[in-house]
Amino acid sequence: LVCFLSLIFFSLSTNAQKEADTLKSSLENVDEFTEYNIFLASRPSLKLRNLKKKAILEDHKLNYKKEGKSFSIGVHQYLKTLKRVANRSRTFDAFEKHLLKRFPKLKSQIENDKSLEDIYTFVRSKTFNGYVTSLPSAL
Repeated sequence: LVCFLSLIFFSLSTNAQKEADTLKSSLENVDEFTEYNIFLASRPSLKLRNLKKKAILEDHKLNYKKEGKSFSIGVHQYLKTLKRVANRSRTFDAFEKHLLKRFPKLKSQIENDKSLEDIYTFVRSKTFNGYVTSLPSAL
């Protein structure tokens, strides 16, 4: 009976230690920007205005913590920045450069994010300059 109880206690403590290690490593590397960018890129029919309103009400923040760098910004501010940067950029490369200027702590995330080009297309289509460039040239 004692051996059985000690075996159960040992297995429970080992599982608890594994979960604690997993939680610790997940807290060391947090990248909510990539998750949110994938969410935006996968739903191009969303209304940017509605997303910004919802973000104001929920007051959710996006966190990034990797390689000793930590950064946090509200979703509303992030969406506002994306729209402003997309409006000022004629190409994806210019969009990426403006984002790097705006968020230097996110350099590795911005350079490696595969969904960022889709986000540029999505957000650019919702801006004034995006509307103007999409008009037929015959006007």
